[in-house]
Amino acid sequence: MLGISLSATVVTAGAARLQGDPLEGALLRVGEVVGAPITGLTTKRYALGLLPIGDAFLAWSATAPTADSPTVHRLTWWWPLPWLLLCWLPALLLATVARGRTALHR
Repeated sequence: MLGISLSATVVTAGAARLQGDPLEGALLRVGEVVGAPITGLTTKRYALGLLPIGDAFLAWSATAPTADSPTVHRLTWWWPLPWLLLCWLPALLLATVARGRTALHR
Protein backbone atom coordinates (compact mmCIF):
# COMPACT_ATOMS: atom_id res chain seq x y z
CA MET A 1 0.00 0.00 0.00
CA LEU A 2 1.42 3.37 -1.02
CA GLY A 3 4.66 1.71 -2.09
CA ILE A 4 5.26 0.04 1.28
CA SER A 5 5.23 -3.73 1.68
CA LEU A 6 5.68 -5.06 5.18
CA SER A 7 6.36 -8.61 4.02
CA ALA A 8 8.96 -7.40 1.51
CA THR A 9 10.62 -5.33 4.24
CA VAL A 10 10.90 -8.37 6.52
CA VAL A 11 12.21 -10.59 3.72
CA THR A 12 14.72 -7.88 2.82
CA ALA A 13 15.92 -7.93 6.44
CA GLY A 14 16.49 -11.69 6.18
CA ALA A 15 18.33 -11.32 2.89
CA ALA A 16 20.46 -8.53 4.36
CA ARG A 17 21.31 -10.84 7.28
CA LEU A 18 22.35 -13.58 4.85
CA GLN A 19 24.68 -11.15 3.08
CA GLY A 20 26.06 -9.56 6.24
CA ASP A 21 24.54 -6.18 5.38
CA PRO A 22 24.00 -3.76 8.31
CA LEU A 23 20.61 -2.84 6.81
CA GLU A 24 19.25 -5.95 8.55
CA GLY A 25 19.44 -4.39 12.01
CA ALA A 26 17.79 -1.17 10.88
CA LEU A 27 14.93 -3.01 9.20
CA LEU A 28 14.29 -5.23 12.22
CA ARG A 29 14.30 -2.17 14.51
CA VAL A 30 11.67 -0.56 12.28
CA GLY A 31 9.62 -3.74 12.68
CA GLU A 32 9.82 -3.35 16.45
CA VAL A 33 8.42 0.17 16.21
CA VAL A 34 5.87 -0.22 13.41
CA GLY A 35 4.96 -3.89 13.88
CA ALA A 36 2.75 -3.31 16.95
CA PRO A 37 4.38 -6.11 18.98
CA ILE A 38 2.62 -7.74 21.92
CA THR A 39 4.97 -9.44 24.34
CA GLY A 40 3.72 -12.25 26.57
CA LEU A 41 5.60 -14.20 29.21
CA THR A 42 7.25 -16.49 26.66
CA THR A 43 6.03 -15.17 23.30
CA LYS A 44 6.12 -12.10 21.15
CA ARG A 45 3.57 -11.48 18.41
CA TYR A 46 3.45 -8.73 15.86
CA ALA A 47 0.48 -6.96 14.26
CA LEU A 48 -1.36 -7.39 17.57
CA GLY A 49 -1.17 -11.15 17.05
CA LEU A 50 -3.64 -11.02 14.16
CA LEU A 51 -1.29 -12.16 11.36
CA PRO A 52 0.67 -15.29 12.31
CA ILE A 53 2.29 -15.39 8.86
CA GLY A 54 3.99 -12.10 9.70
CA ASP A 55 5.43 -13.69 12.81
CA ALA A 56 6.77 -16.54 10.67
CA PHE A 57 8.43 -14.08 8.29
CA LEU A 58 10.01 -12.24 11.21
CA ALA A 59 11.22 -15.47 12.81
CA TRP A 60 12.89 -16.46 9.53
CA SER A 61 14.49 -13.06 9.08
CA ALA A 62 15.79 -12.88 12.62
CA THR A 63 17.23 -16.41 12.58
CA ALA A 64 18.52 -16.67 9.01
CA PRO A 65 22.16 -17.79 8.92
CA THR A 66 24.66 -14.98 8.67
CA ALA A 67 27.05 -14.53 5.77
CA ASP A 68 29.91 -16.20 7.63
CA SER A 69 27.79 -19.08 8.93
CA PRO A 70 28.98 -22.55 7.89
CA THR A 71 25.37 -23.45 6.99
CA VAL A 72 25.35 -20.99 4.07
CA HIS A 73 26.16 -23.00 0.97
CA ARG A 74 28.34 -21.50 -1.71
CA LEU A 75 27.03 -22.24 -5.18
CA THR A 76 29.23 -23.83 -7.79
CA TRP A 77 29.44 -22.59 -11.36
CA TRP A 78 27.37 -25.47 -12.77
CA TRP A 79 24.27 -25.21 -10.52
CA PRO A 80 21.99 -23.62 -13.19
CA LEU A 81 22.75 -26.29 -15.84
CA PRO A 82 20.05 -28.79 -14.79
CA TRP A 83 17.46 -26.01 -14.67
CA LEU A 84 18.50 -24.69 -18.07
CA LEU A 85 18.22 -28.18 -19.53
CA LEU A 86 14.85 -28.68 -17.91
CA CYS A 87 13.54 -25.41 -19.34
CA TRP A 88 15.22 -25.30 -22.73
CA LEU A 89 15.17 -28.95 -23.78
CA PRO A 90 11.36 -29.08 -24.27
CA ALA A 91 11.49 -25.77 -26.17
CA LEU A 92 14.23 -27.09 -28.46
CA LEU A 93 12.29 -30.31 -29.06
CA LEU A 94 9.13 -28.38 -29.95
CA ALA A 95 11.10 -26.11 -32.29
CA THR A 96 12.64 -29.15 -34.00
CA VAL A 97 9.22 -30.77 -34.45
CA ALA A 98 7.76 -27.53 -35.81
CA ARG A 99 10.67 -27.13 -38.23
CA GLY A 100 10.25 -30.75 -39.38
CA ARG A 101 6.53 -30.21 -40.05
CA THR A 102 7.28 -27.08 -42.05
CA ALA A 103 9.85 -28.97 -44.15
CA LEU A 104 7.32 -31.77 -44.86
CA HIS A 105 4.71 -29.34 -46.17
CA ARG A 106 7.04 -27.80 -48.74
